[in-house]
Amino acid sequence: MSSLPALFEPRLIAAAAAAVVAGLLFLLYVNRRRGYLLLWMAGWVLMAAGMMVLGDEGAVSGNLARFAGLFQTLHVASALAFALSATSMAGAPAWTRRHTAGTLLLLGLCLVLGTPVFGTAAGLVPGYLVAAAALAVSSGRFAQIARRERFAGAGLLAVGFGAVAISNLWMIRAVTMVSPETVLRLVAIDFVAYAIVTLGMHLLIFEDTTRELRLSNTRLEAAREELRGLALTDPLTGAYNRRFFDEIIGRELERHRRAGEPLAIVFIDIDRFKTVNDVHGHAVGDTLLRDVAEFLKRTLRETDYVFRWGGDEFLVVMSCPAEAAARRMRTLELEYESAPLVRSLGNGVGLSIGCAEAAPGTKDVQPVIAAADEHMYLQKRLATA
Repeated sequence: MSSLPALFEPRLIAAAAAAVVAGLLFLLYVNRRRGYLLLWMAGWVLMAAGMMVLGDEGAVSGNLARFAGLFQTLHVASALAFALSATSMAGAPAWTRRHTAGTLLLLGLCLVLGTPVFGTAAGLVPGYLVAAAALAVSSGRFAQIARRERFAGAGLLAVGFGAVAISNLWMIRAVTMVSPETVLRLVAIDFVAYAIVTLGMHLLIFEDTTRELRLSNTRLEAAREELRGLALTDPLTGAYNRRFFDEIIGRELERHRRAGEPLAIVFIDIDRFKTVNDVHGHAVGDTLLRDVAEFLKRTLRETDYVFRWGGDEFLVVMSCPAEAAARRMRTLELEYESAPLVRSLGNGVGLSIGCAEAAPGTKDVQPVIAAADEHMYLQKRLATA
């Protein structure tokens, strides 16, 4: 068979292709800054260097004899780089000094065994075994990622690396039969398998980027909801603030008008709150405000809205008639009188409550609030009379 022109040598084409892929991965690393991209790039660079060691077609046999150790060292290092990338992406334990020492020892053995003293087969066979094992690990790890993350790119990598692992085992038979031509044909077959690997890598990068974008959007949405919650709640008590009241009251009144559902406004004032601040300090006063808010949120229905209206005043929006709201709030008023904090403070500390109901067709809630406020002060005066 006549020799192919140098530019069409399978090894040179494979080396050039591997170098191009490494260059593309470097460009992606500049933007993505992911460790697995560096490992992929290192694997392709080492692969290209290994192909170049073989030389042209006429010198392959001689170069294998002279540089078997160097060729397999580069080959094994490339496979280990791919295996390490798969292991890191699958969430396996981090790389340690022990791993580094073991890898260097392994590569050193490949280099030493490949010297002419031990023969070509002695230098190639152990390296192909180690490379096959490393590529099998890569295949298994990427298969795990494909199942866990539903990444098609990881599935392609699993298939591609699995095929190359089998090819490496086949290489052992070829070198033991001293058939360099068969070795070169297998290299060409590997070229096809690594084409699948290349496609899988770029697809996996795209899928990984898409996943990160989704996660970022989820985090942004959660942060937005958190900020919204902070903007609509009172930082001291955790009750809703007046901004949220302005946001929902229109909707509640509209539902009140259309469905004919009753809507009651409850106004709550803490009795002798100023005395608590004067006698016990503002820290205790703040504790009392939080205790009242937590008590109301804990004992009222989930459909009721509890607002801190200002100072020591709270407002509750309830979907029920004023009479039902008054009965319920009277029960809560008596219940809160026996609360541990209230009993420890004494001196008449408690709650004064007033209720008012929005008339059918109400569009402006302010008169209803004023009526509930007036009723609350009436109750306070009757209690102190």
